[in-house]
Amino acid sequence: MVKWDIISAPPASVSAHIAADWELFQAMEAGAIAPTVRLYTWSQPGITCGYLQSDQPLASWVPPASFSAPNSDIVRRPTGGGVVFHETDEVVYCLAAPNDPAVFPNRLSDAYYQISRMILNGLQSLGLPVSIQNLAAEVSGLKSNRNALCFATPEDYEIVLTDGTKIVGIAQRRTRHTILQQGTIKTALKQHGL
Repeated sequence: MVKWDIISAPPASVSAHIAADWELFQAMEAGAIAPTVRLYTWSQPGITCGYLQSDQPLASWVPPASFSAPNSDIVRRPTGGGVVFHETDEVVYCLAAPNDPAVFPNRLSDAYYQISRMILNGLQSLGLPVSIQNLAAEVSGLKSNRNALCFATPEDYEIVLTDGTKIVGIAQRRTRHTILQQGTIKTALKQHGL
């Protein structure tokens, strides 16, 4: 059984937390830490973009009407995925682990599923009506909707409410030695009275 370190970090800016996640990734690459999960919230709204995302003008990524800080911190994440408009009332996690089949499966889709299942179990234990999107895709592997906005539509293995609203966005980066996954649990829970 793998032993995990859990870090609960105080609220900070998008820049500060993404920098700390990058340091976690580098420490795991160097073999200097045990598998670790960082949990945190933002001190102010901000925007993150996936590391492989094109540098299209931010104006083309139209923020939701509810987004309260259009001129806020804009940072590129070390993981993939689309644009995320972050608010201060969401919960974010960063998971760093060895790229080792004793920790997570070698296949990307299997690792996504395993991590999503852990998050799903936690949310269900709180009584939330959630499920994992597109379990049938397990046979064919991950598919991407390729939308520039992360929360526009759910992708395979992401967590949704029973009405299909995506509430957990995930992005992963793998190297030969390390798996880094970042995820955002959105405020859609509040919109549903949860």
